[in-house]
Order: sequence, then structure tokens, then C-alpha cells
Amino acid sequence: MPPIAPARTRLGLTLQSAAFAALLFGAAKSATALAAFHGANPPLWPPTGIALAGLLLLTPRAWPAVLIASLAFSATEHHSAVTVVGIALANLAAALVPALLLRRFGMRTPLDRLVDVLLLFGGLLLSAVLNAALTLVALRLGDSQAQLFGSAVIAVCFLASLSGLALLTPFLLVWLGPPPEIAPSGGRLEIIGLLLGLVLAGFAVSMAVPAYALLTFPLLAWAALRFGPRGGATVSLGIYGLSVLASLSGQTPLPKSSGLVLSLFFTAFHLSTSATALLLAAAAGDRRRAKRDERTVDDAYAALIAASPLAMQPACAPFSRRTRVSRRVSISAMATTPPRIRSCCTP
Repeated sequence: MPPIAPARTRLGLTLQSAAFAALLFGAAKSATALAAFHGANPPLWPPTGIALAGLLLLTPRAWPAVLIASLAFSATEHHSAVTVVGIALANLAAALVPALLLRRFGMRTPLDRLVDVLLLFGGLLLSAVLNAALTLVALRLGDSQAQLFGSAVIAVCFLASLSGLALLTPFLLVWLGPPPEIAPSGGRLEIIGLLLGLVLAGFAVSMAVPAYALLTFPLLAWAALRFGPRGGATVSLGIYGLSVLASLSGQTPLPKSSGLVLSLFFTAFHLSTSATALLLAAAAGDRRRAKRDERTVDDAYAALIAASPLAMQPACAPFSRRTRVSRRVSISAMATTPPRIRSCCTP
């Protein structure tokens, strides 16, 4: 059973929605405080990713939580009433519309299929575009000063929303949703190795600017192939922490670039890390499922041949490694065969 499942009663859904709204409000306040601490780079707006993940996990019936949290946070930012309502509706549409579409197209939250990852990233892009465009409309309608910063506002809003969606939505879905169909094959020693690799990349931040970025993709491949979507999403989030550390230490990849260009670089970098990890994990999951289905079909076919009274080899012949598992099926089938046909040998 997944850690978070939709409530079946109205009271349970109300409690889940209240906790969901409190989490969104706290994430928005925390992100504002952290942005004031380490600046706008690397950009990340967690509420967008949390809102979409929450509606996918709790079903779209929890949409009032997104609206209430957005209204409460926007009201504390000294906007006009029109802007507060407009921003809240923009946040609601950016989470609700992709959630409905993803459920309509049958996306599964374990993200262990390639088609699910492709659908998710399509929904993430749609959510970021809706959030940025509708937020700009709300600012232009409610605040006259926002017209002077239209392009800058929509760019920053889009990049921060896209980063939050690419990093947090997959992480929450794979850890709080249903577990993957096939258990990962990685062990504890490999977890220790991944942690040591992240620590080494952290030391590389202060030594050379691009070094930590070069170390990330082998770690992503390792985590995705051995630990599935959960490992890949976790390492992707850890790499964002390395980018924050690089920003705090002044080791930015493009030191002479403007803040907007640097935000674009960080967003593209973290989007590529998240997409690489999830695509690798999903491709590996599809391959493991195909091998499992092939073994199942081979065993079923071998059992059918062994149980057939017209089989080319007698039922008492030595079983191969694959057909040995179907010996009990063969014996029970031969027990129902007429004695005249199975007189050659008795298993």
C-alpha cells in the first residue's frame, strides 16, 4: 500500500486537503525566505511541484487545498485583491489542468514505464507555461507597476516553476505513491557509494566550477539503473543541493552573465538531470518487465508442451531448467490422460 492514498470518506479527504494546504503554504513561505538568503539562483519554486504531485496522489478532488493555500500566501505579499485572486486561480489551473490530463491519459505514478515519464514531462511543461502566463495576466490586471516588468516576471516565474516541477514532482510521486512493480536490484553498499560520490562532488564545488556537474551524470546513471525511479529522483534532488552550494560559494558556471541567463542555465541543467535519471530508470524498468514476461511465456509454453499427450518427448524425460518449475503441472495433467496414451511411462 502506498504511503499516501486518497481518502475514501469526506472527513478523510477534508483532513488530507487541510494538511495539503498547510504544506503548500509552508513551502511557499520557506522558498521566499531561502530566495532572500541565497538569491534567485538556482531558481526553484517548490509549491508548483508539490501542488501537481498532491493532485496526482490525492486525486483532483483536493483542488480546494491549492486554491486556499495560494490565496493565503498571495494575501501576505501586499498585492491588490484582483492580483491575489488572479494568482491563486493561476496556481490552481497550473496544477489542476495537467493533473486531469495526466489521469486521462493513464499515467502511473511509480514512473517505471517510459510512456509515463514522457507523459509526466509533457504535463510539467504545460504546468510551467500555464503558471507563468496566467500569473503575468493577473499581475497586469491588478498591479499597474507590473506592466514595466512583464517579460522579466514571466521568465523568472517560468524557470522557477519548471525547476520545482522537474525536481519535486517526480520525487514526491515515486516515494509517496505506489512502489515500483519490480523491486530495484541495488544494495546497501551501492547506496554508500552513491553518497560518497555526492560528497566528492560537493568537495569539487570549491575546487573547480564545472567539476561537480561532470560528476553528476555517472551518479545519475548508477542510481537510475540500480535503484529505479526512486534512486534517480533522489540523486537529482541532491544535485540541486550542490548547485545551491556552488551559488553560495560564488562558484557559478557563468560568473559574468546576468541573473536571467544564469537562471536559464541552472533550469536547463536540472531539467536535463531529472529527465536523464527518470528516462534511464524507466527504460531499465521496461527491459526488466520484458525479460520477466518472456520467462513467464516460456515457462507456460514449456508446461503446455510437457503436459500434452502428443508431446514429442515422454513426460518422464529429464526436465530442463525452465520446465522443471512446471513439473507439478505436467504430473497433474498427465493424471487425467487415458491410460492407453500414457502407458509408455509413468512420471
